[in-house]
Amino acid sequence: MLHKLQNALTDDDCFQLKSIFSPVAVGIPLFHAFRDLCLLNSGEFRHYGMKDFNDGSGDHRCYISSFDCGLSWKLHTVNDPEELGAMTRSPWSKRFIALFRCSEEIGLLRGHRLFLPDHRKWIGDKTGIYCIISQEGPGGVPDKVVRVCDLDINGIPVDMIRQPMSLEKRKRWLCVAQMYGEGKAFPVVFRSDDDGDSWNYSVLDSVAPFEVKYPHKGLRWQNYSCEPTIAELSDGRLMLLSRTSQDYHYQYFSCDGGESWSAPEPSIFHGTNTMPTLLKLRDGRIVFFWCNTQPLPELDHDTQPELENFERMGIGEDVFTNRDACHVAISEDDGRSWKGFRELNLTPVRNDADFRTSGGSNSDKSTHQFQAFELPFGKIMVAAGQDEKCQRIIIFDPQWLYENSRCEDFSCGMQNLSTHVYTKSLSGCTRGKVGHCSWNRTNGAFLVPPPEIKSHREVLLISRIHDKRLFSETQGVTWNFPAWESGELEIIMQTPGAGIVINLTDHWFNPIDTTVSELSQFCFKVENLPVAKWSTIRIEWSLKKKIAYLLQDNQKRVECKLKCIPSCPISYVHLQSLAQKVDTKGTLIKSLLARQKQ
Repeated sequence: MLHKLQNALTDDDCFQLKSIFSPVAVGIPLFHAFRDLCLLNSGEFRHYGMKDFNDGSGDHRCYISSFDCGLSWKLHTVNDPEELGAMTRSPWSKRFIALFRCSEEIGLLRGHRLFLPDHRKWIGDKTGIYCIISQEGPGGVPDKVVRVCDLDINGIPVDMIRQPMSLEKRKRWLCVAQMYGEGKAFPVVFRSDDDGDSWNYSVLDSVAPFEVKYPHKGLRWQNYSCEPTIAELSDGRLMLLSRTSQDYHYQYFSCDGGESWSAPEPSIFHGTNTMPTLLKLRDGRIVFFWCNTQPLPELDHDTQPELENFERMGIGEDVFTNRDACHVAISEDDGRSWKGFRELNLTPVRNDADFRTSGGSNSDKSTHQFQAFELPFGKIMVAAGQDEKCQRIIIFDPQWLYENSRCEDFSCGMQNLSTHVYTKSLSGCTRGKVGHCSWNRTNGAFLVPPPEIKSHREVLLISRIHDKRLFSETQGVTWNFPAWESGELEIIMQTPGAGIVINLTDHWFNPIDTTVSELSQFCFKVENLPVAKWSTIRIEWSLKKKIAYLLQDNQKRVECKLKCIPSCPISYVHLQSLAQKVDTKGTLIKSLLARQKQ
């Protein structure tokens, strides 16, 4: 299919696609990104969803389409009530299949479910999990609808069904979903050996619930193990990763094509209550999309009177504070080691003062949830995110993950930084128009004119102000670079105020998170630098030697031993003000430069 896609491109399209290296946003999905993107036989990509045209007629079933591998998209309205939505093409029969959930209460269009027409014409008033089989596929009509299983397995509803995946080592379809009931979730893997005509399934073990311990004072939303993703390894084994309420995604393995699975265990990937997604490339490499982020410590929910009891009990969330950055990594050895750990996307409204209601929506303004396809010339297209303000269709070259340096001089503003501070806000799942599990926020650190008169480039100011409206007055900055075992970080800076603490970590923390220095791999305090002079701070680290050194203008040398073993190589610097009271002078940052060291 890649050859067919390439042949359909014009010379200009080929030039544009070949020119893409770092992530480029090329479109906006019509709904949450995890199963409504599809590829037709013609080479057309479609993303299905709903759209309100603000004419009083309500939501309309629509899709956006691209005939040039995602470089451009056009909106279409679905007028035929029987027209099929996103499906997956069979490599054996060339027909299309998709699994869907049919219930009396929600039909097929609730939340982020498959955008399909009314099901009653096909199966009447029956409920359950079904498989649609169609020769035409998206835009066509069903040729057959077969029953997969009951709506509930052992009394637990099946939900969040992904698109099916075909195996290379055997003629078998796999389709992952979750069972969620009574506050506990389990992954479920459906499988078919006759191209979708009949199905069996396996229910996997769940993981332990989140426990309240330092630095937490309350429960997280207890997700257990849900929203799984799966990839086939080179030896035919299967790897499955799931969303959990822990600080890591959990992993499972199967040696028999998905019939039985190992017990769940923590993976190396940080991630809390966010969706992971695996993509296997035709050269055998595996790409992983996830949110390599750490939420703020949970509050004592008894001090949040606006919460409902179910939210205090961990059946719902009070606030999401880890969905502003999503990441991508790549493995060349079946997941034994990974490279990259780079920010694929940052939510463009992350610093907005009207964050919760920006755009008039109350949905989850996040960049989690993914669906990806491989494109010609080695490129990758991925749909990511929730809410039109934040979700994007992105194209990038996986070679970008192998870069050995990154620099930031703020010439393009703060588009590569996370600097937000939270304001005191109502917490809870959804409260009218205040957003889904959202606190409002505003800028913390920001750009200011430099001390020298003749400079035309602004610098970053990390300070501290007193404002009773803020959840925390601590200001900070997070900045990402490719993950390395050994490297060096160079910061050109001044400390006219209290100075900063510099943390090197293997994942993203909130700019205001004051636990970073306890949880980071290396930590240095920098203060009392020469006045009215730019100093060069260089930090060299080696995870193998378990040590890092700080040098000031190539002279002062401070040593820091590895504080805790990282699960991944170092990929973040987190800068935070040392001020304990008002500090308007703060710390000035002129530039950041990270380099890999062999």
